[in-house]
Amino acid sequence: EASKLTADWQPSIVQRQYPPLTPSTEGQRLTLSAARAQAALLMPGFAGNDPRCVTASLLAQIIGDANSRLYWGLVDDGLCDEASLEHTGEDGLGAFYGSLSTDPDDLPEALERYRSVLRDVQDHGISQAELSRTKKKLEVSLALRFETPASRLLTFAEDWLALNEYRSVADLLEEVRGVTLESVAALLESRPFDMPCITTLEPIQR
Repeated sequence: EASKLTADWQPSIVQRQYPPLTPSTEGQRLTLSAARAQAALLMPGFAGNDPRCVTASLLAQIIGDANSRLYWGLVDDGLCDEASLEHTGEDGLGAFYGSLSTDPDDLPEALERYRSVLRDVQDHGISQAELSRTKKKLEVSLALRFETPASRLLTFAEDWLALNEYRSVADLLEEVRGVTLESVAALLESRPFDMPCITTLEPIQR
């Protein structure tokens, strides 16, 4: 049926453009009627077809997931309601993106602590215990997620469109298991957290 409906379609050649990215550190300060202050941080990451993408995703979880560096540095003592970091690998580029929520009066301290956590990771790296724990957590998450056909087919389609290749569940798990302290250290040598672009959303002053 699909063949009949598309029989008269003519193929066309589409060239994807990958202009060089020049990261900006020029953020914004926005205001609205709210009780809490928010901040969003954006930093250069790694493209979906870059071998470092999996390493970047694991590193982001160590820094900004539950039971993470940001949790213990900003949330545990009540400075922030939430503080997170994630990594996304897209077609031709990627990004680390993070957020926090805090009392308006504490926003400067919260941002400084957030950046301090990033600096500490860049300067001193991570521990084997952090890496092992996060790898195991991601392995379990992937295995459970791919038990449903919808999740598995969606990942397959994304891989095929972006990479033009099929990766089995075993392949994906092996990518996670292959991340080492050395590969994390090599990634951090590019110093991806040096110049974040920060946008804040703060309550209107009354």
